Amino acid sequence: NVVSVRVNLLGLLVCCDVGECRRRNVLLIIGQVCVCVCVCVCVCIYTFYFSTNSNATLLSLPPFFMRKGIIGKKHVGSGPVYPFDFAYTEETSSVLQVGWNITKIKLLVRKFFQSQKAERSETEEERPFFLYVAFHDPHRCGHSQPQYGVFCEKFGNGENQVKVLYFIPGTPAARADIAAQYTTVSRLDQGYIFYTIHSNDLKMKLWEPMLVSSPEHQQCWEQLSQAYISLLDITPTTLDCFSLLYPSYSLSGGRSVGLSGRSLLPALISEPSWVTVYASQSLHEVTMFYPMRSIHQGPYWLLHNMHYRMPFPIDQDFYMSPAFQDLLNRTQSGQPTGWFKTLNEYYSRERWELFDIQSDPTERRNLAGDPAYAPVLESLRDQLLKWQWQTEDPWVCEPDAVLETKLKPQCRLLYNGL
Repeated sequence: NVVSVRVNLLGLLVCCDVGECRRRNVLLIIGQVCVCVCVCVCVCIYTFYFSTNSNATLLSLPPFFMRKGIIGKKHVGSGPVYPFDFAYTEETSSVLQVGWNITKIKLLVRKFFQSQKAERSETEEERPFFLYVAFHDPHRCGHSQPQYGVFCEKFGNGENQVKVLYFIPGTPAARADIAAQYTTVSRLDQGYIFYTIHSNDLKMKLWEPMLVSSPEHQQCWEQLSQAYISLLDITPTTLDCFSLLYPSYSLSGGRSVGLSGRSLLPALISEPSWVTVYASQSLHEVTMFYPMRSIHQGPYWLLHNMHYRMPFPIDQDFYMSPAFQDLLNRTQSGQPTGWFKTLNEYYSRERWELFDIQSDPTERRNLAGDPAYAPVLESLRDQLLKWQWQTEDPWVCEPDAVLETKLKPQCRLLYNGL
């Protein structure tokens, strides 16, 4: 999903994909999503306490603004937590129009800005607003709108003309799948199916460019930063832009709620020394529960696959994709898959996966069992565990123990051989 935060007519613009923003002078920051499924990317429920609906008393970003708008794929709940007074989503309109029709989306954005401008003229005061635009591209739509093609594509780019990246099998079926999706990309800017990392915590799923543009920091336009950031930073950045404080409150009588992210405004002034980010994954669909936690620090990427003894589950739309069906058929018939791993290797994963993405950018060599990297592994594991305790992750003890929360939270060993 493309995530945009637009505040005030001359305010801050944050984008998590190279889109309309690339025609502007912007600061490009290496960004990372906090989780790997659509709904959590939108709301960052990275411990998954509240299912796909946030706690009813949770404070989200929209209420801080006088006017709140959303266009396109909503995918967040509940309504009282994420209130919008200008809403054109799949709940009220055809997703083909508000999620795929770029002309329709453009007109809706214009309508929101015009209404905001008119309201400001009447009141003669600055009224900060929040507009969230979520495109449905490049999601698959073959299971919901099969009459329009796998990706609702109108035309193909030519199966032999696409470049097959390293994490996708180099087969005719995969090429055709990519060509269909590239058609949807023509309606946006860039993107491709993350074949090996769909609903994973691996680098190619989480590592994306983030564009930040601020009229108050023109000195940083066209500059590149190597700071590690996360979608968790969007809310603190937006609040900082307007000098708004996040209120002090608690959920269900627990400890005070705080924001895990940080404001990006300092990065618009000087290069920060931000070298660590965290990520989580619990499930993509309710039937494919596979909790993962990870930390990225400098060149190293550590993943903890908690349910590593269980085959990695597959979601419905990915299973029905031509590329995956071709992989299944080729594996069953003993034909070359055109991939750097077998189907069994895709399903069966090690509990700990450690990669040096500087020397191994395709993440093929797991260093977790290498004695030479034992100090790195121990340090990253300790930091990841500390982060889980800080965020009150209910899976902090998995899979060796069970979390006991009475009196003093602690891990009680299961003696299950793990």
